[in-house]
Amino acid sequence: MKITKTKIYIGVERPFKVLHISDLHLALSDERDVPEKNAFTDRRSREFGVPHHENLEYLNEYVRYAKENGELLLITGDICDCVSYQNWETVRDLLDGTEYLYVSGNHDFVTHFYDPFDETYDTMDRQAFVQSYVKNNIFMASKLWHGVNFVSIYNANLRFTSQQYAFLKSEADKSHPIILCVHIPFYEKTLHKTVLERRQSPYLFNIPDFEVDSQHKHFTGDEITKEMQEYIFTNPQIKAVLAGHIHFETDTRISANQMQYVAEEGSHNCAREFEIV
Repeated sequence: MKITKTKIYIGVERPFKVLHISDLHLALSDERDVPEKNAFTDRRSREFGVPHHENLEYLNEYVRYAKENGELLLITGDICDCVSYQNWETVRDLLDGTEYLYVSGNHDFVTHFYDPFDETYDTMDRQAFVQSYVKNNIFMASKLWHGVNFVSIYNANLRFTSQQYAFLKSEADKSHPIILCVHIPFYEKTLHKTVLERRQSPYLFNIPDFEVDSQHKHFTGDEITKEMQEYIFTNPQIKAVLAGHIHFETDTRISANQMQYVAEEGSHNCAREFEIV
């Protein structure tokens, strides 16, 4: 496992470490899925260049490392590439007994956008399906760990909601320093340019109007999204942001007092370990 070690200075009494992973993209299916879904998950594994058994071993390795070192495991989305019983049963079983905080990504509970042949999950609420395998709320949750409040907010639909805004404010009222976990990184000008060069798509959260063409206007946030982002960037209790999604590691200053740390894709056996000091 390749681990990037970084210190986040927020003034805690006793330093501690957490492990951050993102974008593992498990692509597993079995006889409960239609043959087209089985072919789809095989193809997706090949596209990521990681056989099923290797990706499973990577997840096992992340979990073992977190447990052995007494670290909170932070998962910023796309642990699975699509909805399937085997995907989410595997995640549930491997994370059992692990201290973790998870926020959903844009792949975790979707099926049709990536696999138009699959009718298996038509009648089920896919979000509720995924939620049944994860112990914290997949849209907004918090976990107090050694005096720091790790807060997860779902943003993979490129929007914040008024419910999430109220939740974040209520967490800030608790007066603990906050480290915010999201899936899609916040827009920053230099990062935006890099993402366009490497991914050929905007890929960031709440991109200004002038930076997107008509085809990508949905990457610009609505009013509640813009207001909540401004609250995040100006709240002194929110010390840092952890994210994934863009599949490469980067550190970016997003406000005068906040850094944003993005993890490389977990399907390359990469993780970030943060020492909170």
